[in-house]
Amino acid sequence: MRAFIYAVIIHIAFGALLGVSLLIQPRAVTPAPAKPVQAKAIDLAAIEREKRRIEEKKKKAEAEKKRKAQEKRKAEEKKKKAEAEKKRKAEEKKKKAEAEKKRKAQRKRKSKTKSTAKKSKTNSKTKTMTSNTKSENETRVWRSLKLCF
Repeated sequence: MRAFIYAVIIHIAFGALLGVSLLIQPRAVTPAPAKPVQAKAIDLAAIEREKRRIEEKKKKAEAEKKRKAQEKRKAEEKKKKAEAEKKRKAEEKKKKAEAEKKRKAQRKRKSKTKSTAKKSKTNSKTKTMTSNTKSENETRVWRSLKLCF
């Protein structure tokens, strides 16, 4: 019996809901007349392209600055290397000139010592020769004197 009572209550509730929904009639919504709006079309793609173009321009400018700075550094390094090379060559030249001077001075000293040695040898030879000749002459003279007496 309970089931029958529950079934009747449910049918009454659904019937009441159906009756209420039939009493309330739906109203048709009429659209309002359209008013023209002055809207500007915004092209987001164009804006995005412009932003990219500006970014690329900035990147190119930065890259150009970096490249110029690097070129400047390279030029300075080249100058420094050239100056260092110039100094090194000048020092080498000085050292060569100094070494050449020393060699010439040594040659002069050697030639002077050789010439003085030769002179002294010739002088000593002539001295010995003259001394020898004097003593020989004296002995000759004495011999001749002895022969005479």
